[in-house]
Amino acid sequence: MTSDGPIWQWSAHEVVAAIRAGDPSSVDAVSSVVERMRATNGRVNAVTVDLGDEAVAKAREADRVVASGVSLGALHGVPVTIKENVDQKGQATPNGLVSLKDLVAPDDAPVARNLRAAGAIIIGRTNTPEMSLRAFTSNPLRGATVNPWSDNATCGGSSGGAPPSRPSWATVPSPTGTISVARSASPRTAAASRPSAPPSVGSRPTILRPRKNARL
Repeated sequence: MTSDGPIWQWSAHEVVAAIRAGDPSSVDAVSSVVERMRATNGRVNAVTVDLGDEAVAKAREADRVVASGVSLGALHGVPVTIKENVDQKGQATPNGLVSLKDLVAPDDAPVARNLRAAGAIIIGRTNTPEMSLRAFTSNPLRGATVNPWSDNATCGGSSGGAPPSRPSWATVPSPTGTISVARSASPRTAAASRPSAPPSVGSRPTILRPRKNARL
């Protein structure tokens, strides 16, 4: 059973189930999210690189795979975004720095690779503060990302582009929710994170695993 609203408001679970059933298609889901992204991103500046056209082409391939009857990945056809401090093959990983704007990744980071392997479709890259080190998001390369719900609240950081992209498109929410590869806003930015919570999913790679008895 799916939501009554537009596809970009659906949860990832709903999108996955619908795509597997063939109604709507992956093209429908991705196109809905991309259109919403393009209609709202000019105000919030959450997405720094629009990969929407490429994503729709990938969605057509995803639909052909569904029609073939082969086994599908857990996120087959689901639109996602990836933060600009995570390597994505063929895209720059500037991490908010002008000096790194031409640092193009030769390959995917494991998290991006795993998302693709699961069938997810990347629709864009999201903003982050310089070196991902602030609780708000603004940098000389991409500019400031704003909270779409309140001018008096930060969009968060370091994954400032992730929470605003979710509530404004309601995707990277669990997408179509889209899945945002980054950390969602902290409790201090509740105004940004709360509205995006229902359909939203965040993924952050684990660098080190603490010992079982470690004090954190």
